[in-house]
Amino acid sequence: MANLRYVFLLLAGFIIQPVASFAAPPNALPSSTASASPMGKQDEANLLRAIEDYRFNDFEEAIAALEKLHLIFPNDQQTIQYLALSYQESGNTQKAIPLFQTWLSNSDQSTQDDAQFAWVGLASAFISNKEYAKAAKALQTWLKAHPQDIATQIMLGDVYVRDGAYAKADKVWALVLKDEQSNTSQQAAAWYYKGWAAYLDGEDQQSKTFTQQSLGLDNIGAYANAATQLLTAEPIRKTGFVGSVSLESFWSSNVKLLPDYQTSSTSSNPGSNRGAQVNIFLGWQNKSFETNYLLSATKYAELNEYDLMLHMLSGSWINKEWRLTPTFERVSLHDEHLYQGFGLGSYYSHQNWTYHYSLKFKSFSDTFGPDAADLSRLSGTNHNLGISHAFTSASIKSVFSSDIFAERTKGDATHNQTDDYIQIGVSLRSSLPLNDITALNTIFSLYNRRYAGADSSIMLNPDNAPKRSDSYGQVTASVVWSLLSDKSLALQLNSSWIKNLSNYDENVVVEAGIKSYSTFRIGGLISKQW
Repeated sequence: MANLRYVFLLLAGFIIQPVASFAAPPNALPSSTASASPMGKQDEANLLRAIEDYRFNDFEEAIAALEKLHLIFPNDQQTIQYLALSYQESGNTQKAIPLFQTWLSNSDQSTQDDAQFAWVGLASAFISNKEYAKAAKALQTWLKAHPQDIATQIMLGDVYVRDGAYAKADKVWALVLKDEQSNTSQQAAAWYYKGWAAYLDGEDQQSKTFTQQSLGLDNIGAYANAATQLLTAEPIRKTGFVGSVSLESFWSSNVKLLPDYQTSSTSSNPGSNRGAQVNIFLGWQNKSFETNYLLSATKYAELNEYDLMLHMLSGSWINKEWRLTPTFERVSLHDEHLYQGFGLGSYYSHQNWTYHYSLKFKSFSDTFGPDAADLSRLSGTNHNLGISHAFTSASIKSVFSSDIFAERTKGDATHNQTDDYIQIGVSLRSSLPLNDITALNTIFSLYNRRYAGADSSIMLNPDNAPKRSDSYGQVTASVVWSLLSDKSLALQLNSSWIKNLSNYDENVVVEAGIKSYSTFRIGGLISKQW
């Protein structure tokens, strides 16, 4: 996803967001010479000391003093102003927002300079909360009466870019560039933002053209460093031919083909659980379309009945934040055709959020294996609804994502392994750079699957038996070593552990009782991408 790739670029230092803070310069701060409330000398001294604490970035001390004054003088404008600013600078935007709104209600918004500062402060608080629509509305309110305020125009354009509203942002830059009152630095800012927006929109050549315009106007100003880095940043979305290949050698403590096939290892030789997996990915993509092919094959040293091969062909149509993806897959088990599936997925991404819904139909073979077993009863439809969120931790330079999804598969409720069920799942992923060439990736997942009926193939009295229910957790960790500076060649050490709890046991005929199994797998992988 473009948004997630952008997060990685931010952490890697390839992109510098040009506006780190929207606080006004010191000479634009509210006046500190007068108070709207009748304070005593000691209270005025406390207010002036709190203002100095604010100016020297001692926000904790400033907030402590200003909160006390605000309780005594709730209508004092300067106390409101500096308490709002202190909350904003310390990251407590929830408390800052209502104070900015009070500040505005007490201001003569047509003439007073501090009204502009209040609107900017309110917008900054909304930006910190990623409430970009509210931030834009606050800035637009001020700009309707003060369209000549170029600095605030630039801030509005920045908000539009953050919100992915590139067309709206482009109109703002056009106004700034046409305004005869805009100085060279402001015009350089407009060109930089046009380049940044084009970069985020996947228009790499256009981005370079705009960014060079910015550097041509001002190559030492506030945006010069960010523009220089933007020129050399890798594209968010590669175009043309892409591909990757990986080979993994692994050992598993218990062979389980999840989630549809759960069968314990039949060999007493631990070495029989050794295997290898190869993945080959080929694709072609441009800004709006892509086609992909994936071959994934797993081969066991001795347990050849579990050898699995997947062929998947997919395409995507991409329009800004929307993605529509049809897929076709064909799976074989031990060189025998098992099933083929057809699906269609839709994805919507905004900011760091992604929402998706997919529909898939699986058609199982009616002549599987040497005995020509009829598995068509396992055919069915699958509905998957999910939401994902990516976020970063600047302190440890990590990227996290969380996923929540609900899955509905419609079968015939007669088989213990692929059935008529509803599944709810949640997972948390993290990527922690350990140094320039090494990263630690982890995934924690929990799932609960409830079936529509009892399993007649296991239960002695299926009419009176409980409905099947399975819960399982999975922990996966991998350490990745990049062998090339562009990270296209890597070594990877993988490990995973799965714990399953079920009220059914496929190996023992029972009526009830919680059964469990666990699987541990470790492997080494080498991968190359281009």
